Amino acid sequence: MHHFGGLMPHGQCMLWSPGLLVLHVLSDLVIGLSYFAIPLSLWAVVRRDPEMRAMRLFMAFIFLCGLTHLWSIYTTWVPAYYLEGMFKAATAIVSLWTAMVFPGVVKAYVKNQTREELEATRRSLEAEKSVLENALEGVIRLDAEGNLSQVNGAFARL
Repeated sequence: MHHFGGLMPHGQCMLWSPGLLVLHVLSDLVIGLSYFAIPLSLWAVVRRDPEMRAMRLFMAFIFLCGLTHLWSIYTTWVPAYYLEGMFKAATAIVSLWTAMVFPGVVKAYVKNQTREELEATRRSLEAEKSVLENALEGVIRLDAEGNLSQVNGAFARL
């Protein structure tokens, strides 16, 4: 353990309580695998439509969120916190980028929608909003002038 600077794994903080370990590990596993399934499902649509480049950014954001959850499982036993921090930093960068790009993409997309398409878009945006609000990673959105315009709950708790 000396190569981790004397840091202890997360499991030690939980006193290696089996119930607590199972709760955290299984939750992170299900969340992580779900986060991987979302971009895989979206890829079937995105690869056929070159106009959906911004969706690839959203897919990267979701994928990185999944990676941070799976890495949390690893740090339950191995205190590799610097690498975990790098994964979180990458997720933060892509999260911020996605949050900045998506309002413009949505605005352009909505301009050309029929009423039924607008309703479908609204439902989709509500689902995406729910994903962002329930994300464990903090996400912020800036307006065109660089002013803070929105934060999710995880960012507000930082």
